[in-house]
Amino acid sequence: MRVVFPTAKELKNIVASTIAFLNEVTFTAKEDGLHLLAIDPSRIAVINLEIGLNSFLEYDANNERFTVALNDLKKILSKAKAKDTVVFELDNNKLVVSLKSRTTKKFKLPLIETEECGELNSFPELDLPVIVELDAKTFKEIIESAKVVSDEIKFLAKPEESTLSIIASGDIKEMIVDLTLNDEPVLNLEVPQKAVAHYGVGHLDRLTKISSITDTVVLRYDSNKPLHLKYKLVDRLKYEVLLAPREA
Repeated sequence: MRVVFPTAKELKNIVASTIAFLNEVTFTAKEDGLHLLAIDPSRIAVINLEIGLNSFLEYDANNERFTVALNDLKKILSKAKAKDTVVFELDNNKLVVSLKSRTTKKFKLPLIETEECGELNSFPELDLPVIVELDAKTFKEIIESAKVVSDEIKFLAKPEESTLSIIASGDIKEMIVDLTLNDEPVLNLEVPQKAVAHYGVGHLDRLTKISSITDTVVLRYDSNKPLHLKYKLVDRLKYEVLLAPREA
């Protein structure tokens, strides 16, 4: 296997979002790109990553599977500049990671022997009728604002007003963002019924790190059910997460 990422930036952000939930990850290098599907040990999140062929400068793989410690990979990538080229190659029981700019740094990361590593056969399909699609960076700004108020955020769908409110409430502070189709960052909004659910701000904050390399995010939820976040970079990347709700 040999896969070449044109820049380190995308890979760094993917790892930064994922490491909050998973210590070890199993990648599958399929013919159509690099895949990861796993549930975190605490069962708070299910993560599905698909990096398509258009994301690579070179891609030569045929269903190779390899498991690595994500923290070790993060440490290696921390030595790369944003525009460095990153190469993954398999060599016996090691993942060889090369960082290429004016010079080449080569690291050998031991593979982990595991049978499961939080893997699933497929990403869960849930009936989540409230849907909003908006600019990914706008959603990141909302979550960053919520952090200064509370460690919990409430999603409130109001069909009578065709509005989705995102609310963070603290002892003396409150943040409310009302999203409607009249707002420029909102590309789609479907509010067929009232729905209320709470989620951890810390988890959402970590996931929004992916927003710097994606165009939009689609959020789907229902009362007291998981939040489905799907980040997309057209023809290149899909990163989707099911995040468990908090008890009201």
